[in-house]
Amino acid sequence: MLSRFSIKGLLYVFTILSSIILSSCVASVMPPSAPISATATAQPTNTQAPTPTEDLATQKQKIWDEISHDVIEFNQLVEQEKSLGNIETSHDSETGQDFFRFTGESNEKIRTAYENLMGQMVVLRDRYLALYKQDYNPTPFPTFSTKEEALNFYYQTMQEDQDWLETQEKTGSALRVYDPDRGNYVSFLSFDQDVWFGLRNEALNKLRMEAELSPELLAIHKAIVEKLDGVSVEANEITSLPYYRNDLTLFQYRTRKNYYVLNADGAVIEITPVQGASTTGLTSQRN
Repeated sequence: MLSRFSIKGLLYVFTILSSIILSSCVASVMPPSAPISATATAQPTNTQAPTPTEDLATQKQKIWDEISHDVIEFNQLVEQEKSLGNIETSHDSETGQDFFRFTGESNEKIRTAYENLMGQMVVLRDRYLALYKQDYNPTPFPTFSTKEEALNFYYQTMQEDQDWLETQEKTGSALRVYDPDRGNYVSFLSFDQDVWFGLRNEALNKLRMEAELSPELLAIHKAIVEKLDGVSVEANEITSLPYYRNDLTLFQYRTRKNYYVLNADGAVIEITPVQGASTTGLTSQRN
């Protein structure tokens, strides 16, 4: 299964797929190979020509080299602590996977190092994303005359993306990191693939939102939320949460204080407070 990382004490949250293995010494600075429709994504947010002392490819490579070095050091620490024997092992007979989790002081040391690594990965990915956007110029999605056409394109493209990710999983091209919660090594997309994939998904989500949510319904939803919350809506998206109402198309609205989930009729399905957690957007795979 493919999943997406989030930082909330650096726990994972599944959002859409994921995967792969990238050797820490190799990082592509070219757009990743992708399904045919993968070139149709959002327009760049920054078309300003960069004026750095180094070219963009060199700057991005340095960022990737830095996180690769940090990962190597962390994994070396994992193996050193593992050799001390402060671990508990287990085996999944269904998948054939072996797991090991640290105990005592080793557990505290590894978890602290892991949290520091994940925090550094978020910072470096954000820097990489800022550079990537400077020369990001994808072909926009086609226009559609009906909601049905737009949604058909959306679901077909999502399936292509899943197929692409599963292909990456099999190619052996990712950065592996030990996860103390899972008790084994997981794999991350390279930053180049990850930010490309994230921008592409933003464009797909926007496409679906525009197909599902008319300006009239958006205005009704915003009025309901702002009346309940007392402050303006800051962002909105189509959501798959809560899972117990996956029979409906649900719309999530975020204010400074809360998340509101509404259905197409304007009924409030769920209200949850905004947490201080941030999302890495990094794509990872369970080994």
